[in-house]
Amino acid sequence: MPAPTSGELTEDYLVKLLREHFEIDTEHLHPDATFEELELDSLALIELLVVIEDDTGVDLQEKEVPMGPQTTLKQVALLLRQAVDASAGPSADR
Repeated sequence: MPAPTSGELTEDYLVKLLREHFEIDTEHLHPDATFEELELDSLALIELLVVIEDDTGVDLQEKEVPMGPQTTLKQVALLLRQAVDASAGPSADR
C-alpha cells in the first residue's frame, strides 16, 4: 500500500490509526480530543509515532512532531502534514 500523502494526513487518518492500533472507541475520537483525554501515555505516543513513521516512510523526530498530553488530533494532523511536506523538499507537488 502506498504511503499517505501530506493531504491524506488528516484527523480521519489519525482516527483510523488510533482505532486500529489502540482500540479506542470512535465516539471519543474527534479533532479536538487530546491524548490525555484518550488516556494515551508517553509510551503510547512513541508507539503512535512509530506506526506513522512506518506508514509514511518519514522519520518523525520528536522535535519535528512534538506531541504531549494536551496535543489535539487536529494539531497532530497539521504537524504531520508539515513534517511530510518538509521531508519531500522544495520540489514536492503540493
